[in-house]
Amino acid sequence: MADRSLAVLDKELAERVALVSGFDVRLVRISSKIDHYHVLQGLQDSQGETSEFYCYQCWGETGTPGNKKLDGPFSEREMREAFAGVFEKRTGSAWGSLKPGERVADGNFWWQQVSAADEQALWQYYVHDGVDGKRRGWYPYEDDASALVEEMFAQHVSNDQEKRTAVRTVSSGYFSYRIDLEAMTQENARTGKVRAIRRFTKTATESTKKRAAKRPPADRKKVAKTILKTRSPKCLKPKAREPSKPKAGKLARSATPAKPAKPTPAKVPKAPKASKGLKALKAKAKVATGKDAKAQVFQGKFTRTSTGLKKKDLKKNKYGKVVSKRLSEAGRKNFARVACWIAACQKARDELGITGFVAIRKDTELYKKAKELCPHVEPHVLGTAMR
Repeated sequence: MADRSLAVLDKELAERVALVSGFDVRLVRISSKIDHYHVLQGLQDSQGETSEFYCYQCWGETGTPGNKKLDGPFSEREMREAFAGVFEKRTGSAWGSLKPGERVADGNFWWQQVSAADEQALWQYYVHDGVDGKRRGWYPYEDDASALVEEMFAQHVSNDQEKRTAVRTVSSGYFSYRIDLEAMTQENARTGKVRAIRRFTKTATESTKKRAAKRPPADRKKVAKTILKTRSPKCLKPKAREPSKPKAGKLARSATPAKPAKPTPAKVPKAPKASKGLKALKAKAKVATGKDAKAQVFQGKFTRTSTGLKKKDLKKNKYGKVVSKRLSEAGRKNFARVACWIAACQKARDELGITGFVAIRKDTELYKKAKELCPHVEPHVLGTAMR
């Protein structure tokens, strides 16, 4: 089957053509900065009076759509020659002299060999720092990213490259990541943030979900009552002393019967006061902590957050997130001020006929013009320009 990226160039041709047997090659070049791939295919279109042949290429950084090129139509001999020329240019070896998975010189592409997986696997990453408001735990990769990492994992276990395939560098949007398939970690190449990753099959995922569904959820109210019960005044009540037994000598001396003592009114014992620890525990139970503290206070489960914010100090923004009223209002004003200044600078650039990048500096025509257009806003001055 032709590579699905061919449909971007010619959708009708992608539906008609078929792969020429033995002319489907996927090349990979691994480096410390970024990995590259190169798909090379020989295609045949048999729907015309005579068969037409094409040489299709798709190459780029791993994790990106890359560039695409379709050469042809050719005769079968011309297609084979074009295919062999591209293969030798990329690998440094003549077509037919290199087998899939064999080691090549550093800097060249090698022919990857991928064995069919028994079961499609899912990939997950572990969040431990609350990024994007996520709780601690495992989260699934997006479908495209999971398929890409699974393909790299299959390459690693199928090819004899002396562990060169253990660490791969891929692009994902604005960032690039180093995937260590032996240590099972991903590292952001720009920020250095390292996260654990794992490979999870669908069978294992379904069995885990079934076990989690059978497990009853924890009742937080019962847990809180149990904690408070262990510190209740009944548990802190001191034990009554047992009456001490008189010694034998004293019994011998008191042979004469003693006069009956006058009955004294029994004192009603006062209820023991709650300890300071109990008061502190109850006071602490009203303070919300953690990432969802504001939401819990806003819902009335707690009286305040650890920073002193109460329900009257909170509100829901347009995204449904509970935020501080004061900080939200300050952020809105700051955003409006910066937006007004940017609009003034853009209008000043248009009036002065400025094109390209120009840093905003005081005592320049651009700065003065923008200040005239927006005199009530504090200018947003850029730092030293990078040359």
